[in-house]
Amino acid sequence: MMTRTLLTSRHRTMSTHPAPSTPAANAQAPISPRRLQLQSWLLVVLGALLAVGLSAILFTMLPTLSHPGVAIGGSTFTGTSAQAGKFIVLLAAVALLGALFCAVGIRQLATGRGSRLRWVALFLIPVVLGLAWSSAS
Repeated sequence: MMTRTLLTSRHRTMSTHPAPSTPAANAQAPISPRRLQLQSWLLVVLGALLAVGLSAILFTMLPTLSHPGVAIGGSTFTGTSAQAGKFIVLLAAVALLGALFCAVGIRQLATGRGSRLRWVALFLIPVVLGLAWSSAS
């Protein structure tokens, strides 16, 4: 709680009173356009890197993961088919989240406004990863 100090003219004493607590006083300052643009570009770049990078890894490893215990292209996945399924779902889920982050960043760049969708996307990380992990078992 914020306080303000008042100087009274008669007594020359300092007294402390609670400052008014209004929603406007407690609200956060709006984000500056430059900071929003920086955050948007960060979402676009990191989201694209996640989406493209993990998709490339997934498609490279998919033949090996699809046939556990069989040598394909000089490498063998020694886990079980259930483990391979979890790995595939996990990589796909993170790649889709990267695509979502990229889309949110592009939307913010296009509109010039912050989006609640970015907070939804951040909330979706543990939810999607948890669902991906539990559905593959």
